Parts: sequence; C-alpha cells; structure tokens
Amino acid sequence: MRGHYQYFGRRSNFRSLRKYYRAVRRIWQKWLSRRSNNGYITWSKFHRLIEKYPLPLPAITEGRDGKYLSFIGNLI
Repeated sequence: MRGHYQYFGRRSNFRSLRKYYRAVRRIWQKWLSRRSNNGYITWSKFHRLIEKYPLPLPAITEGRDGKYLSFIGNLI
C-alpha cells in the first residue's frame, strides 16, 4: 500500500486514496472471514486486529509546488 500512496499521493487525489484504504480494509476483513475456522470475523474483532497490525494510512507525497516531499505524513 505504501508504494500505491507514493505513486498516487498527489494533493488532488486524496479522496481516491481514502477510498482505496477503505476498500483494502473491507477486502481484508472479507478474506480473513473466509479463512476463519469459526466462520465470519466480526467488525469488532477486525478492529482489534487492525489496532495490533495497522494498515498504512493514506499519505500525500507531493508538495504544493509539485515537488515530492522528503517525508510521508499520514493523513485521515
């Protein structure tokens, strides 16, 4: 995900990055539910898992002047 944010991390593209982040979370929860021996993983269990193993947050990697930033700040 970090590479996706670095490539598409333009200031005008933040809405799409946020949609991508949310879609990855939904898909990850869906696939973990498929692999679970006990059936469906509830969202509360999934949130505990996210706290332990957080996904990278969307980040803007391009500054106002069009140059890429030397750091990646997390935004949400």
